[in-house]
Amino acid sequence: MRLSTSPTLPIAHGSKMVGYDKRRRGRIGRLTQGNVLAFFALLVVGFFLVTFYVILPKLQSDKSVSTENNGLPTLAFCRRRAEPLACAHGGDVNAAPSNSMAAFNAALRGGAECVEVDASRAKDNVLVAVHARDLQRVLGNNSVQVEHFSSQEITQIDMGKRKDGHDRIPKVEDVVRHVSSKLKTVIVDVKIGPSDTTEPQEERLAGLVVDAVRRAGCQNCVAIGKADGVLTKIHEKSRRQRGLDEKYALRVGLVAVNETEAHLRDNMHKPFRHATTEVLAAHFGMTDEALVDEAHEKGKEVYSWTANQHWMMKKVLAAGTDAIITDQFKQVRSFIHDWRTKCADIKLEF
Repeated sequence: MRLSTSPTLPIAHGSKMVGYDKRRRGRIGRLTQGNVLAFFALLVVGFFLVTFYVILPKLQSDKSVSTENNGLPTLAFCRRRAEPLACAHGGDVNAAPSNSMAAFNAALRGGAECVEVDASRAKDNVLVAVHARDLQRVLGNNSVQVEHFSSQEITQIDMGKRKDGHDRIPKVEDVVRHVSSKLKTVIVDVKIGPSDTTEPQEERLAGLVVDAVRRAGCQNCVAIGKADGVLTKIHEKSRRQRGLDEKYALRVGLVAVNETEAHLRDNMHKPFRHATTEVLAAHFGMTDEALVDEAHEKGKEVYSWTANQHWMMKKVLAAGTDAIITDQFKQVRSFIHDWRTKCADIKLEF
């Protein structure tokens, strides 16, 4: 007699094999059921993570300011001849890392009419669009400065998580050239590095700003900053350049802020310390109707910064400011539209 030796059926005593098969099927059933439960648990966790970190922030950034909280517009707002500008601070920072080309493109797609770009000097005297604190955060080192790296090294640093090149730090000249023709105003916020504090160094930085704007062909740029020495030199150089080139236009604005003792020591709380600059870049806390009226009497526009919360937006709009630098430019635009409509409804000339 020949015993069957089929590979699909092991040879064993019947009773033992049956018991083995039952135990094995039981373990497989429990394992399969556990996998299904784990899979659905992961789906639930994933749904809540995506909702919390992606969907809700997106809705928050895109939603309009509630008109119920806006109240009625002020006379200072309604009597304006032109609508105030909502300036995207570093581009659309709700869509991409601040100062990245992706953020500026997102601001353009979102209908921005004005953007603000940070300008820091790299080691090879090229202006790059990055704030030192953002660079420190990405590199995980609070002691590094922009001037420690060449522009070639800086522009290879990816500020985001996509790692596809769109979140890399761009050169200021490239940003200005790309966006200026598509916007009403481009604000270049000049950042001062540790090696930009002596008069020759201020002269160098001022020259870099003026030359970058000229090469980019920007006719609607405004340079602002917290270092009076650099900004006054930019103002002098830009006026000379304007005499050589009729198409060249770079207005300058000194910053007015009174938050710290250093600001008071450096006279930065005095908004009209330089008579001939064209713009006053006023901290939102200092922006009120009296300041705006005096600035306008002196022939200066007022750009208020950085108004990110609803009460800040309302404060500077009520004062009649000319532009608001903000991380929430869509909300500011919605606020402006609401008040402009109300100005017409109450028969006030906008």
